[in-house]
Amino acid sequence: MVKAANILFAAYPNPTVYGVLAYSNLPKTTYPPAAQIANPQDTQIILTSTVQSNNFIDEQDLHPYDKNDKPPAKATITAVLNITFLPVSATSAQAAFQGKGAPGFYKHLATSTLFSYAQHNKALPKYSNNIYVKKGDVVDIVFNCLRGQHPLHIHGHTFWVISNQKQFAGNYKASTAFNVKNPVRRDTFTVQSESNAVIRFVADNPGVWIFHCHIDWHLAGGMAFTIAYDNKDIQALYPLRVTKKKNKKGKKATKVVEPLTKCPT
Repeated sequence: MVKAANILFAAYPNPTVYGVLAYSNLPKTTYPPAAQIANPQDTQIILTSTVQSNNFIDEQDLHPYDKNDKPPAKATITAVLNITFLPVSATSAQAAFQGKGAPGFYKHLATSTLFSYAQHNKALPKYSNNIYVKKGDVVDIVFNCLRGQHPLHIHGHTFWVISNQKQFAGNYKASTAFNVKNPVRRDTFTVQSESNAVIRFVADNPGVWIFHCHIDWHLAGGMAFTIAYDNKDIQALYPLRVTKKKNKKGKKATKVVEPLTKCPT
């Protein structure tokens, strides 16, 4: 039995946890009902956590054992994403990504599924939250977080956390120093509330990959974007078969492109 804090931006719930240990050979009346258990006096602890955003481990203090695992010195693409809260109703809001910065942001010659992507050259919808990359690109993503801590997770890659500022540091500044000597390498990290962070990764795994907040209701509300490689990078992995079809009238054979019959994985 745990009584959690009902505070939106608390770093953790009530630290006081009650449990009832019941033995099967004793009647249920031998232990008090939940209504008789006193409420924990943890309000001040919870309120403090919303302000100080206490963390038990600071990832900036962690460094890789392999000293040769360093990110490239410079990025070839930089995207800026602002994490904000959009009003859903008069009493609630939903976290979301908003921003621009990468060449091709919201624009990409591909369809929205990997199966079609490997065959055609079509445009993603204008509302598609997409960052366009090519194989070999070195990508920086800058996150400006308006409110709340967000655990952010990438699929298909790992990245270096080259900057992750403390809470209340504000938006990213051009003067921010990057750690490219020994940053942690992750597929998930947490950006702090009212602060900013920068990650760097190498585009070395062609596909269409999702990057999202790992708080389920934020993801369900649309807090996600995709990293989409150039069509040719993906088509090189799943080439279409070209066969020659004989012409009944004796003319030269024509080339026929056979569509994929199995979805790439």
